[in-house]
Parts: sequence; structure tokens; C-alpha cells
Amino acid sequence: MPCPRKRFPTVSELQRGAAEGFQPSCCTEDSARREGRVRLMLSHTLAWLNFALLLAAVLKFIPLVYSLLQGVDLGSLPEGDPQRVQRAWALDLVSDTGYLGLVWFVVATLNERLVGRYRWLPWVKAQRVYPAPDSHQQDRAKK
Repeated sequence: MPCPRKRFPTVSELQRGAAEGFQPSCCTEDSARREGRVRLMLSHTLAWLNFALLLAAVLKFIPLVYSLLQGVDLGSLPEGDPQRVQRAWALDLVSDTGYLGLVWFVVATLNERLVGRYRWLPWVKAQRVYPAPDSHQQDRAKK
């Protein structure tokens, strides 16, 4: 039965074996656990980076709120007034929030593909994820 990763066997694997029930090294339980640990570590890192991105997207609204607290209508102010310039800067700062939201959702979806959960809150532990055993591994376990 071919390896699920469809990689070419090494020379030592070819020398060891055409014996029936030979299992390539990529299909062993240790490699499955190692892959599961890598997935968890990558998921944990992505979850924290995604949370930092969400936090940055929220913090971008502070200058706009501050500007709005100084008055909603700035039309009576002259063109070069610092409050108008500050309001224009604050509006420009939050104008790309939709793109940040899209990136946040795509990274969360990638995380869901890795471990089966979106992990919106990174401090909530993901379940340990190991690849499902292949049919030839189940057959060997029966023998």
C-alpha cells in the first residue's frame, strides 16, 4: 500500500523492503504524532498572530473616536486646521479595516483546516490532532 504522502521511498527503505506489510517511515505512529505536534504548534502561533491582528484592527479606531469627541461637524473649520487634518488621518487609518477582517477570517479558516477549530481565542487549547490511521495501519494492527 503506498504512503499517503505519496513520497518516493529512500534507498534504505527499498533495500529493506519489498516484504509484505512493509510500512514506509512516513506512516509510522511517531511521525503521525510529530506531525500532530507541528500542527498544534503552528495552530497556536497562528491563533496568537490572528488575535494580535484583531487587536490592532480594534486599536485603529482610537484616533477616530478621539476626533469625534472633539466635535462631529468640522465643516466650519478652515481647510488646513489641525483638527480637520487629524480627522482625515483617522478616517484614512480605519479605511482598510475590511481587508484586515478578511485576512483575519482567512487565517482563522486556515487554522480550522489545521486542527478542526477556528480558535478565535488563542488561550483556549486546541485538541490534539493526529492524522487518521490508514487502512494498511489498521490491517497491521489486526495481525
